[in-house]
Amino acid sequence: MNPEGHFSGNTLHASWRAVNDTAHYSASVEQCDENNVCQQVFHIVLPADRTSLTETSTEFAACSFYNFKVVAFATDGSSLLKETALLHKAQRHCAGFDLEAGLTVALAIVGVFILACAAALVYFHRKQPNLPRLQRVRSKVYSRLYSRERYERPVKKANFLEHVGHLLQQEEDKDLSSFSSSTSSSPLAAEFDDLERLSTFTIQRRSTAATASAVNRSRNRYNDIIPFDATRVRLQPPIKLDNESEESDYINASEIQGRYYAAQGPSEENAALLWELIWQRDVRVVVMLTRTMEGFGFGSIKCAQYWPASVGVHRRFGNIQVQLYDEQQASDYIVRKLDVNRRFSGIRVGGSSNAPGADSSRDIMHVQYTAWPDRSAPDDSGALLQLVAVVRALAKKYNWSGAPWLVHCSAGVGRTGEY
Repeated sequence: MNPEGHFSGNTLHASWRAVNDTAHYSASVEQCDENNVCQQVFHIVLPADRTSLTETSTEFAACSFYNFKVVAFATDGSSLLKETALLHKAQRHCAGFDLEAGLTVALAIVGVFILACAAALVYFHRKQPNLPRLQRVRSKVYSRLYSRERYERPVKKANFLEHVGHLLQQEEDKDLSSFSSSTSSSPLAAEFDDLERLSTFTIQRRSTAATASAVNRSRNRYNDIIPFDATRVRLQPPIKLDNESEESDYINASEIQGRYYAAQGPSEENAALLWELIWQRDVRVVVMLTRTMEGFGFGSIKCAQYWPASVGVHRRFGNIQVQLYDEQQASDYIVRKLDVNRRFSGIRVGGSSNAPGADSSRDIMHVQYTAWPDRSAPDDSGALLQLVAVVRALAKKYNWSGAPWLVHCSAGVGRTGEY
């Protein structure tokens, strides 16, 4: 018979399927308490042509569980079939529950919350027009909500190769079945999609107000890849390039955990900015992960050559002079030793005045990795590991001050981030 029913206030709506050769039906309702003790609160006898009922009774007022029983009887009074359905009366249908009052209270709470949020926004806006503090709090909240449970997929170092191999095998299996399957994305693509969603909820909500001025925008190689205000490197003192109308402390570079400066590859016009950063922050090791030009056939400029082309040759960038002292080439990378000095002669350097004094000179180690194509991966991971070992050895010898390394590619995010 498959009896079923539901409550609407104190009204029971129930129905069941007809049973052949039935003379009449007996329908009853039992109310059950939390100890599963049940007692009958309603009973009715219905003719064979009735397979539903609608009954209103104060006996159905309590918020509880109910047993709805239906028995089909034959002409001789014998029972043909007996079935029971367990019904639960939802809170909104129980006695003492006022739906209108509940909605009123809920709307009042929501209204108070909205007003409180608006007041907080006005307060922070008056204190700090750009709301950097509120943005940081919001980013932390979103990071907690979205990163750990939904986006973090920790892999133990010992299991990393096995994990990657498993993903690659899934990629290969998907490629083989792609002709007959309409699945959306591959396992590797799914992980990148998660990172994209994470950035939408957290990273992209951080302030990048420094790039609002025209002068600062002109200092970017790519205007859609910009540093966050909280972590960008500031040039102190600010400088003005020859083609600019005002001084600025901006350079497209970020400080990462006090150990690295991640930067975009400079253009010819902005090369002096990179040398200002190197000089002001006492950088002794520069890692370049791109060629100056890349691409087959129609190559594109990825980075300006901001050092002399030949050993013994000098180039000048503002008040900073760079000499290529030595150059050693390996199959996948080039190591250059640069003699860099700055003249403190009281003349204006990029628009800033410097006090008179003696010349100052420093040795800068420049390591360029040439076997890492843009938007791809090196063919030989061993060569990349060798590069890391070489840079560490040079840093140990020449970076006696412990200053962060400067790392850059072209955009300053892909290869630089990987390194």
